[in-house]
Amino acid sequence: MLADLRDAAACIRAGWTGLSGRRKGVLAGILLLLGLLILDLVWIGILRGLGESVLASVYHGTAPPPLQRLFDSVATDAYKTPLEAYVAKFEAFYTEVRLPLLFLLPLVGLVVASLFLPGVGQAWGFSRTITAEPMLWMSAFLLGATVCVRQLGAFVGGLVSLYFLYRTRLKAAFPLVLYWAAGAAVTYATWPYLWPNPIRRFMESLFFAAQFPPHHTFFEGRWMSSRIAPWYYFPKLAAIELTEPAVVLLLLGAAAALWRLRRNRAHWFLYSLLALWVGVPFAGLVFFDMTAYGNIRHLLFTLPALLILAGIGLAVMTELPIVIAHMGHPWLAETIVLVRKHPNLYADISALHYRPWQFYNGLVLALEYGVEDKLLFGSDWPFTTPAETAAELRRINRFTEGTSLPRIPEEVIEAIIGRDGLALLGLSSSS
Repeated sequence: MLADLRDAAACIRAGWTGLSGRRKGVLAGILLLLGLLILDLVWIGILRGLGESVLASVYHGTAPPPLQRLFDSVATDAYKTPLEAYVAKFEAFYTEVRLPLLFLLPLVGLVVASLFLPGVGQAWGFSRTITAEPMLWMSAFLLGATVCVRQLGAFVGGLVSLYFLYRTRLKAAFPLVLYWAAGAAVTYATWPYLWPNPIRRFMESLFFAAQFPPHHTFFEGRWMSSRIAPWYYFPKLAAIELTEPAVVLLLLGAAAALWRLRRNRAHWFLYSLLALWVGVPFAGLVFFDMTAYGNIRHLLFTLPALLILAGIGLAVMTELPIVIAHMGHPWLAETIVLVRKHPNLYADISALHYRPWQFYNGLVLALEYGVEDKLLFGSDWPFTTPAETAAELRRINRFTEGTSLPRIPEEVIEAIIGRDGLALLGLSSSS
């Protein structure tokens, strides 16, 4: 990030040096005017006082003719309403537009500076081509529609923004401005409740959803108030809805993610996003008394993150070397098929020499499927010894004497006995 800022500063200095004196003056004047407007909105309040003075003058009929005619055409019976009422309405209007202007004016300044100084535009991703990117507008539409249905959709938009900032650094600023502006427009257009006062009503709705009124919910076989639901309310219901295999994979994936993060921090930000995705709503339920209602339906947006963790667990299962003991007896054929299909599956020959005919047939199947190199030596100790198992393996071809039955090649037998199982599994004797 610091390197990006240094590069941007160098580009801006080079662009400023190349500007003519007239263009420098115009740019400086525009930025100074915008800065004064922002300062006035934050602290001084000249615009506010000027608005009240103009309102008083038009109310008393002493304003300049154009303003007076405009006011008289709008408020034909102004004398019926006291001046204080008009001032109160102006104060409410000023309060509503002040916050949006504090966001809009710096944005206007950045756009103007980008038009004069290309280095500024490059620094924050200002480009006309980005406005033609369909995925940006599709994502913004989905954000706006999601927030319209569930206010907490804004939290998901925040996660998307953090990921985009992580990937593109400062150049994410302009696309994110478009993303949030278009998303807000979609939310406003599709949510009539916001129309009278969008900012105030959205915040009221957000706090209402976070502190939903207490109600009775059915949990653990009894009705209870949502205010006294135990801390494990959400985890338990989520586990029931996801089913046991998904929960096992989820826990395995979470452990694997922590282990990978401990060994390699290259993807720390992605794991942090997953933690925020699940952790923030969970912390709201447990520590800040956020009310869960309708089972967990208003927190279903956390399920994709949980399933991602389950996917990590599944990937670990498919990468983790697994040895099937006794060659899967009595399902030897099925085991050989699985060992051939999955690169991380192996089988050992322990305890098979008690059933020599099945032992022989299992080895023949391994040869036919070409997985004899994935068979490991095992003895089933303490019920027998490695020496006894090796001796029985070397006698396995006794069934073929005097018959046309296929023999197990001696080199295959010796390879099984002498194979380095640790190396085959990607392990070492030290681990």
